[in-house]
Amino acid sequence: MNIEFLPKEKYSKSRKGEVRFGERAYWIESEKGLYEFLNKKEIPFCILGIPEDVGVRANYGRPGAWSAFEPALQTLSNIQDNPYLPSSLCALGIQIRVTDIMKAAEGKHETGHLRELVKVLDARVEEIISLLFSHNKVPIVIGGGHNNALPVLRALFNQSKKKVSVLNIDAHTDLRHTHEGRHSGNSFSCALEEGIIKKYFVLGYHENYIPDYVFRLMQERSDIVGGISMEQLKIRNAVDIRNVIDHLKNDFTEPSGLELDIDCIIHAPSSARTSSGLSAEEARMAVYKFSELTKPSYFHICEAAPVLAHRSADNRTGKLLAFLITDFLKGITA
Repeated sequence: MNIEFLPKEKYSKSRKGEVRFGERAYWIESEKGLYEFLNKKEIPFCILGIPEDVGVRANYGRPGAWSAFEPALQTLSNIQDNPYLPSSLCALGIQIRVTDIMKAAEGKHETGHLRELVKVLDARVEEIISLLFSHNKVPIVIGGGHNNALPVLRALFNQSKKKVSVLNIDAHTDLRHTHEGRHSGNSFSCALEEGIIKKYFVLGYHENYIPDYVFRLMQERSDIVGGISMEQLKIRNAVDIRNVIDHLKNDFTEPSGLELDIDCIIHAPSSARTSSGLSAEEARMAVYKFSELTKPSYFHICEAAPVLAHRSADNRTGKLLAFLITDFLKGITA
């Protein structure tokens, strides 16, 4: 099985008189522990990582997304367990094995080679996420590139036998041509072609970075594909984020998925870091409100790249990811 088990003592620290998230959560430390967790109905959430950036590089992006999961897990494990947080409902301690894929991509710049590796990764992600869905677990997936959305969607579609409604909070639509080969920019166009998606809505896309053919696609498939640009939200003030999410509740049916690309958040280190976008608080609110209203089957956070922060120790990105994870948990359990 393509899973790596992470040592609890490396991430979860203790302090006298306090109980931390990582101490209260169920820590998966072996394959036996994984199957014990899968059969624990009282623990529905599994937080896992995919430490890769092959999909981003296959899409001509800057490498670095491999570096997000460890600081996220470190921060999350050491926040306080208290009445605000359902720590005991969560499992921690696993990531999808990508060491060999990353090694095969090392020093390689030819996109054809990288895109073939993404297809290998797709199969691994789908296998593990399918295992979780088959036991009625809710995966919280920390990437890695946005390429990993496709295998997650495939797994949910195949397990539920229903098309999926997806909210993607993102500066980009990720609806690039599928004939290019697999990469981080075409997960949702691939899913549309495969008939996996019932509704797809992009919140906060940047008008300057959407190819004309994607706009045409959105118009032609407006019964399925929609979105609100960052400019509509924050420059022209044409609509309020809360109203948008309230409206989505009427259109979205189970199963639904929640995607968040960190490049939508202003100044957050990512492959496509932006100087204009949603604030961290706006993104957090959107995650909480959507989770509260629609109870998504999964949450996927992708493309954070703290290694690109140009600091020897960037703990801000880990904190941001931990905030988003806990906002999702608070919303879905509200």
